Amino acid sequence: MSIHNARTGQNRWWIIPIIAVVAAATVVLVALALTPNDPPESALIPWTPTPRVTTAPTETPEDEVLLAVPQKRFIAAVDGELAWRTDAGTCPTSMIWPELTTTGGDAWARFDASTGTNASGVLAFGAVAEGVVGMVTLSTADCGSYQFTSLVDESWQAVSNEAIADEWYFVPGQGPIVYLLGTAHTSPCDPAGIASRGALEVAVLCSDGSVVRSVDGAVTWDDGFAIAGASVITATPDGYLTGGLGRTECQGVELRGLTPEPSNADGLVAGCFVSVATPGNVAMSSVPGALWVWAGTSLGISPDGGATW
Repeated sequence: MSIHNARTGQNRWWIIPIIAVVAAATVVLVALALTPNDPPESALIPWTPTPRVTTAPTETPEDEVLLAVPQKRFIAAVDGELAWRTDAGTCPTSMIWPELTTTGGDAWARFDASTGTNASGVLAFGAVAEGVVGMVTLSTADCGSYQFTSLVDESWQAVSNEAIADEWYFVPGQGPIVYLLGTAHTSPCDPAGIASRGALEVAVLCSDGSVVRSVDGAVTWDDGFAIAGASVITATPDGYLTGGLGRTECQGVELRGLTPEPSNADGLVAGCFVSVATPGNVAMSSVPGALWVWAGTSLGISPDGGATW
């Protein structure tokens, strides 16, 4: 009996290594089963965002911003046939040669307004008849004092300032100052142009194209009204009219109206005078029944405020 049991134990010793191998394999299989089943890197398909298709906005022509500069010429209309005009000139080197037309601009007669008057550099220019015209100028004596020159008995003479009592003016480069009868008044901006409807009503065109108005002789001013490209201003029977350059809607001088005081009618387009001109080389004058525009080498007369020419 003892011999049988000994043999039996000797014959079963090999089972132990098998059990160990099986146990180890089981551990490995369990570990593999518990490992996350991530796909191989090569199997991942990267996501690429689809580019957005956009349509570029259609560009529209923009107005060329032109700053206003002091005008280099003046025109003063009496009616639809008669007007005076002159270049401003530069003191003390420029003589003043006003020209008169009685034929709606078909012909012009030239006059010497400097000899015997020392006038040079026109600051304001006005006319009420063929033989009644006056201007404010600098004096060649020092180019710092102002004188009033008028056509008297077919000759130009230095006269008292009452001859053009309602003509407001400014001196380019002097700063925010405007004058009436030689008396200085403060302006809200450096003037590039000025127009008046008498001693109390005056409008100043600033270099940025805005217009400020006063109805009490420059004691107070409104907040201003911006008109892009405005280059010149004139008084009209109804208020004021600006001439603008560089506007895409008008290949020339675009006309926009202003009332004597701020209103909803400010800035409405009154017309377009087709021409080629640069800031400073445009002059306008308005009287009942006739608007004159002198722009570059072109001259136009409108019977209806700029609607037709």
